[in-house]
Amino acid sequence: MPSKPSDSSNFMDQLVNFTLCQEDLRDGQIVWCTFSIFFFVLGFPAYVCIFYEWCQKYNTGSLPLTPYNFFMLNLTIMDWGFLVTFPFGLGNHFLLRNWVIESIWNGIYALSFCGRPLIMACVCMDCYLAVVYPLLYRNWTTLHPRIAVALFIWLVTVSFGLLVGIVPELYLTFIAVLPYVLALLIIIICDGFILYTLMKASPGGKTVHPQKQRAIETITTSLAASLLSYMPPGYFC
Repeated sequence: MPSKPSDSSNFMDQLVNFTLCQEDLRDGQIVWCTFSIFFFVLGFPAYVCIFYEWCQKYNTGSLPLTPYNFFMLNLTIMDWGFLVTFPFGLGNHFLLRNWVIESIWNGIYALSFCGRPLIMACVCMDCYLAVVYPLLYRNWTTLHPRIAVALFIWLVTVSFGLLVGIVPELYLTFIAVLPYVLALLIIIICDGFILYTLMKASPGGKTVHPQKQRAIETITTSLAASLLSYMPPGYFC
């Protein structure tokens, strides 16, 4: 293990405990490491292809920077930034055990714990306005308010990352799930109104249009995925 400065050794030992759960939950750590490597091997080349296609379409003008695409671009950058650090974080956690690298990696986890759910909530709110208030949405497609919201979320995410990077034990408290809870409430409310609007019968008692039916299935699948991702059973233990 690399040596630490003597004047900060006791302090950092309290903040970064590499032996935490290593004896009692060794199997769990192996599962976590296996899935992390699996997701990196599949996800990294996939994100490279996504960025390449995005740049190609944007340069040719076939992919305009709409509000939806803007939020999805931010979401993709956050996911890629989180994913690309997996090899370094895992290598340090199991081999080097350097407290500086571990603290940085704990902070980068904020991209997944804080930034991603909040950006997802923004996507849902944007879809809510487009479906429930289409006329208002058409008159409010400028990117300026979306950029301001995205910058605010990035600021909150970086601040959250710095905080948990210094005090990683906060991940074991309710503070870590506050972004999840807030984002999940927004997602459920927005998707609920979207589903209600789409499921309303057409005038004259006709059935739902096939395009609306496909949209309902998409929203339902997305909502189920959000509930599965943001409400793991461990939060209620």
